[in-house]
Amino acid sequence: MIKIKYLFPVLLLISFSFVSCNNEDDDDDDFSGQSCNVEELTELLEEIIDLGALYSQNQSTANCIAYREVLEDFIEEAENCPSAQDDIDDFERVLSALNCN
Repeated sequence: MIKIKYLFPVLLLISFSFVSCNNEDDDDDDFSGQSCNVEELTELLEEIIDLGALYSQNQSTANCIAYREVLEDFIEEAENCPSAQDDIDDFERVLSALNCN
């Protein structure tokens, strides 16, 4: 299980790796015939960082649910972006470690 104190730095590294990738065609990563909305993914990453920091400071059920939902939103949006597969895998691992009960 991921320790909460390590969660925020891991997410920060993941977000840097995603944002620093894919410089060629920011709005159209069209490997699979579907478009990749990099702007939306970047906004979701910012929310993930903010909510991850909030959750690491206050592990309330409400913060956990908000954090889980933005992770799920990112994963859903990133499914259209083949270059984001590593991020999807990482965020799925974070999701599996969350317990919002």
